[in-house]
Amino acid sequence: MMENKICVYAICKNEEQFVEKWVESMSEADLIVVLDTGSTDNTVEKLRALGVTVKVEVIDPWRFDVARNKSLEMVPEEYNICVCTDLDEVLEPGWAKPLREGWKDGIHRRCIYKYSWSHLPDGSSGRVFKYDKIHSRKDWHWAAPVHELLVDSNDSNLYYYENVLDLFDQIHLHHYPDRSKSRASYLPLLEQRKEERPDDYYGLIYLAHEYFYKGYYEKSINQLKDILERFGGSINSVETASCYLFMGDSYSTLADQISDEQKEEKKEKYQLAAGAYSKAIDVDPTYREPYLNLAKVLIKIKDYFYAEFIIKQGIRKSYRHYTWVERDLSWSYEPWDLLCLAAYYGDHKRDSIIYAAKALSYEPNNKRLQNNLRLCTENYDINEII
Repeated sequence: MMENKICVYAICKNEEQFVEKWVESMSEADLIVVLDTGSTDNTVEKLRALGVTVKVEVIDPWRFDVARNKSLEMVPEEYNICVCTDLDEVLEPGWAKPLREGWKDGIHRRCIYKYSWSHLPDGSSGRVFKYDKIHSRKDWHWAAPVHELLVDSNDSNLYYYENVLDLFDQIHLHHYPDRSKSRASYLPLLEQRKEERPDDYYGLIYLAHEYFYKGYYEKSINQLKDILERFGGSINSVETASCYLFMGDSYSTLADQISDEQKEEKKEKYQLAAGAYSKAIDVDPTYREPYLNLAKVLIKIKDYFYAEFIIKQGIRKSYRHYTWVERDLSWSYEPWDLLCLAAYYGDHKRDSIIYAAKALSYEPNNKRLQNNLRLCTENYDINEII
């Protein structure tokens, strides 16, 4: 029986601040290889000093898939398990043992593990979802210029459950991004991806998200409508609901930008936002985010009673799917913070104390949450509160 051998591979550019921590966390692998795409700092020297095999090659024009594939080519054939990471990511210690022991060569083609894409101020995980960038050496390559996909020889990123090693509870990868790095290239690369892969709905969803982040709200809405019209029956329910969620976010943001003097126009946009969020809830009642964002709209239009009701429904009916379209604060203080606001302004002030305290329990050092609790309790003496 073949001995399982693990190779970590990555791409990088000007990431010397991450090198030591990254190499330390990846050192349980049998080999680490990196393609540097043109660093002008000490990234390459630091990596080589720590025993990492480094190749330098500038990719022009830039595409993430080209760079990933060139780094994958650096993995020798005898290494049958490939772990793709970036230098701003860290694996918790002990990750390699369950991977080596659990992997059945010839059967397993992918491994699922836990990925903390973001972190809350106290260091705990924020957005957490299942990740699958551990794969077999053969039959895989990267495709798409950005938010690249790992695909097989048929250009498919699909794989069967029986070919998956599920180590979600045993391998945990953390992401600590450099927020100073520009995302300017993402939008043109996503539009290029749309041209190259017009039926790739993941790329189209990413593009709609990027339009939103760039402030192109009408473009985002139209992109999401097109996705729902073309792929609505084939996308899973959470991802379908997320399209309505982002649509609602665009409508809500557009409403916020309208002056209070334009009451009817502002009201119409909030109604469109509420309708999109309600549709998201209809599509998948177990997805928490639409409940919370609907409640935000209801609080803005001063419908506090319904806002309180809808948040409680969301808490009761939703569960964590560990998917990429869930958000950081939905599983932290946000539901209780919104409940506090709805209850306080809806004249359920005693209840607001409970919700404010619950919200604060998630982030005890959060000054705004501290002030909320102080405001909720200011008209009560301690005996009444007890």
